[in-house]
Amino acid sequence: YGALAWELFGKGLDNTLLEFAGFAGALMHTLNHSLFKSLLFYAAGTIYQATHIINIEKLGGLMKKMPQTSLLFLLASAAICGLPPFNGFVSEFLIYTGLFNAVHSNQLSQLVLIILSIFGLVIIGGLAIFCFTKAFGIAFLGTARSEYPGDLKEPGSGVLFPKYLIAIFIVVIGILPQVFIGAVIKPVSLFTGDTEVFQTSLFMVSTMQKVGFASWTFILLVFSVYYIKRSVSRGTVAKYSETWGCGYKTLSPKLQYTSSSFSRSYRNLIKPLLRISKHEGKIESLIPGVIKIESHVLDKIEYALIDKPLRNLKGLIGQFRFLQNGSVQFYILYGVVFIFIAITIPILINATSYLFELFKQL
Repeated sequence: YGALAWELFGKGLDNTLLEFAGFAGALMHTLNHSLFKSLLFYAAGTIYQATHIINIEKLGGLMKKMPQTSLLFLLASAAICGLPPFNGFVSEFLIYTGLFNAVHSNQLSQLVLIILSIFGLVIIGGLAIFCFTKAFGIAFLGTARSEYPGDLKEPGSGVLFPKYLIAIFIVVIGILPQVFIGAVIKPVSLFTGDTEVFQTSLFMVSTMQKVGFASWTFILLVFSVYYIKRSVSRGTVAKYSETWGCGYKTLSPKLQYTSSSFSRSYRNLIKPLLRISKHEGKIESLIPGVIKIESHVLDKIEYALIDKPLRNLKGLIGQFRFLQNGSVQFYILYGVVFIFIAITIPILINATSYLFELFKQL
């Protein structure tokens, strides 16, 4: 929706680049979201079928048990965050390019709006990276926070095949953006009325290709270093010894980050905007026992603008609940009364107008 808004904004400003970037970015964004969100949902469904756990706080260590699903989830997470060289970067780059080009506007109001939009996109992108870093780290890394079924393993090839097919499209769009942007140029030119829109997109595509090439070069460099290190150390014998575990004999899942503790530092930055409710158990004896602590975070702005008005509206509507009494005879009566009112009101309005005209003549 934001991309389409900027396309219309560019049309109003007669800014061809913003117009093209907004509409092309919206089309590419729709395609990209249909891919990486599908892959994320596929992976989440696979995890649920394997573990029968829906709470992320009870997962952990799935990278060792389900490595292929873990890597596919990681790839989709990087794509949805708009990181190169995956498909999410292509549509994000189109939108950013259009907005940065519109910064040259001479009107102060437009300039402020564009800068705020860029700032908003940056914040949203940062929050997306934070969100999926938390999701992947809590669910796939570390050790299991609950007991998994004994036969926990990767699903069969029939389940993995559609995931890999989607992953291929995610990577191909990131590597060859010119092919897919070329496919949307015709509908974009029909909508914008600009027949030279292809020339407008050339420098965007070349820049995206350079960024994608640099990203893949970096990825290959990392894997090359890892492969060389592994090849060199293949003949050496690793020595293991016990280390001091701070009083713990074995690793406990409770020593790991939870999703709440992971986000605590960032949550403190916007603490004035949040309502944090905490339910904490009481210590009733000298002997340590099990104590549960639950915390819930509510958005004050969301509560004031959405939750509270909806709650009041629900209470107001609830006062008329007596009308729904389950009696068919009453429902028929409601219909008759409504029809009577619908017929009577226009008659009364016409009669009132006639009387006013009559009084004016007198």
